[in-house]
Amino acid sequence: MLKMTIVLPHPLFSRDSGNIRTLELLMHKPKDFSVTILEIKFDAEIKKDNVDLFSSLRDVELVSVNSMDRWIFSINAKPPFSTFLLWFIRPFLFTIMRFRYRKRLHFLKNEDIIYLFDNVTSNLIPRTRAFILGSNHGFIYARIPRSGIREILTRLAGKMTLLHILNHKINGFHLFPGMIELMGVRPNNSIVLPLWIDTSAYKIGPRTGKARFLYAAQLKEGKGITTLIEAWKMAGLGENATLDICGWGPLGEYLKSMNLKGVIFHGYVSDKELRDIYSLCDIFVYPTRGDTYGFTVLEALASGMHVLTSEILRGLFDEYESAGYLEYIGSEPEDYAKRMIELAQEIDIIRSKAKSTRELTVRLNDIVSISKTFFDFCRSISSDRKK
Repeated sequence: MLKMTIVLPHPLFSRDSGNIRTLELLMHKPKDFSVTILEIKFDAEIKKDNVDLFSSLRDVELVSVNSMDRWIFSINAKPPFSTFLLWFIRPFLFTIMRFRYRKRLHFLKNEDIIYLFDNVTSNLIPRTRAFILGSNHGFIYARIPRSGIREILTRLAGKMTLLHILNHKINGFHLFPGMIELMGVRPNNSIVLPLWIDTSAYKIGPRTGKARFLYAAQLKEGKGITTLIEAWKMAGLGENATLDICGWGPLGEYLKSMNLKGVIFHGYVSDKELRDIYSLCDIFVYPTRGDTYGFTVLEALASGMHVLTSEILRGLFDEYESAGYLEYIGSEPEDYAKRMIELAQEIDIIRSKAKSTRELTVRLNDIVSISKTFFDFCRSISSDRKK
């Protein structure tokens, strides 16, 4: 039996998208793996879907330690102070946590594999025989555009991590497509693997009448919701199309109060409710300003939707772009408005591609095949470690 720990930088039952990805992956865990989830706890709203999924898992335990680093994310700091906080203070806090919770974390010494959602949590790990596998989930945000010294420092931090200079305990990496090309570094003992999705949970529903656009993500500036609202106003599609908005965040009440023609504001919805909305919509618009992956894009593709998203995600979904199911768009509202008008006029063509879009998602990203590849890789690196 291989013993594996997955370290989450947030509470397992919170709304963070990494939780559902973890739980879905573990639903396809091979029988020769026993897994512990190590969560870093802080106050957060509980997502019932995650509680239910966890209760259905077998051979999976949950261990918790309280966060000491959460306050750093509330500071609106600029370089070089922000860099100092992230590169030195945050890792130092995880080192303190390692000593504070040394008895609770003692089990990590005898694990075979430790998988990190946030690479800086490697400082939480005591001396261990395990292969420590870093990941692209919480990687230094190389996909957030910056200027000047911030861009230089961010890319430097990314390269230093992949070269085992920062977070030096990490032995290898799970990287998303395009990251090696983006950073110009190919680390040893690594696998390039996209995120997985349970495609069986998504479907193509009846799609008739006027074009239906959808945004589903956190309601904050960084996810591009204000860009989409400006684009919607410019496009003037309120009479000829609808825009569904699903999500939660600091701009929620503001968006709800706008009462724009053609806009349907759902707020926070459950996973099942969201999947039902995906099934009825035609075009997913996600003008994100920064993501390590952008999982909602994958959910839309699994539902047969055409996708408009930002250039920041180039490299992650290039197969879908080549097939004509996804478009990388510029960063301005005008860019989105123009394309949304065109797609609304071509809605029958868009709908005719829904089935083939979903079929490509099943082939490239279905959880059954990707989970097998992932666990096979973990088994292999663990075996090599013991030789």
